[in-house]
Amino acid sequence: MARQQKFPIPTVDKEIPYDKDGFIQWCVRESGLTDATAKKYAADVKTAYLTVFEENNLFEDIEEAFTTMSMDEFPEDWRQIVTKDSLLVDKLADIEDAYELLLDHIYELDAIDEYGDIYIETSTGEEVSLPKKEWLRAFRAYANYIRWRINDISSRVSFPRLPFAKEEFVSIPLSGQFSQYLKSLHKKQSPEWKPRDSRRKNSYQGESGTYSWISRLTKLYNNILITKIPSRVLTHLDWLLRNKKCFWSDKDKERLFNCIDYARKGNDYKDISENDYSSGRRALELYFDFMKAYSEDPDRYQPEPKIRKR
Repeated sequence: MARQQKFPIPTVDKEIPYDKDGFIQWCVRESGLTDATAKKYAADVKTAYLTVFEENNLFEDIEEAFTTMSMDEFPEDWRQIVTKDSLLVDKLADIEDAYELLLDHIYELDAIDEYGDIYIETSTGEEVSLPKKEWLRAFRAYANYIRWRINDISSRVSFPRLPFAKEEFVSIPLSGQFSQYLKSLHKKQSPEWKPRDSRRKNSYQGESGTYSWISRLTKLYNNILITKIPSRVLTHLDWLLRNKKCFWSDKDKERLFNCIDYARKGNDYKDISENDYSSGRRALELYFDFMKAYSEDPDRYQPEPKIRKR
């Protein structure tokens, strides 16, 4: 008997993800996956996308970025000069923008359960845990496929190759406790929330689909801040705060904020957007407030036990 698929793929007319067959072939050829596993990655990308990101044009935007003029649109004498490769090179800026948008979706998916486990209902009525790790793995593989395509285009004109997406990010210290602090400031979305499309039974029912403070701060932390903070603080922050031995001076705070501002001004990190900088900077301000509150009452901000809904 075939194993039941827990997360059915919603029916849609458009291709999701963009260039699915190319992605599957790349997974087999470049990553050494079996054909069945590669097809599951493509299916997981589709299911995760349709479950988590409602009314979203991510893959249409990626397809548009890769779409060039048809050779038939050029005069006959131009067809000896213009090639498909040259047209793609001209669209590299648009393709890079689409790739960064794809990375933003990965950051959002990575932060989706920051307030606890999320359970979704399958088409059979079964309640199951959202398979975040599986969906992230598939989305990251797809991002690396798009990065590979960009590098392939770039190599034809000797542009520098850029690195693939990171497999995962290091969590900020006391991330669970910081989540509880933020939860005390911002009420969680009503459990009565329903997706706008009532036909979709396995739709995400956690926080809204906006980027969280933690995901923005995690992005800045991994790229900018992690080398600017003493390792003893990163390793022993809980003990330091409980014993009131880690109070940041205004000078320390200003130094970290300046690091963010310098990176932002210099455009040092291409995959960090303006929203990442502004929201991440605000999240860091909240993190300083959290550390002060945590040192006064650490028990108040311990993560709640994860209890499965019935």
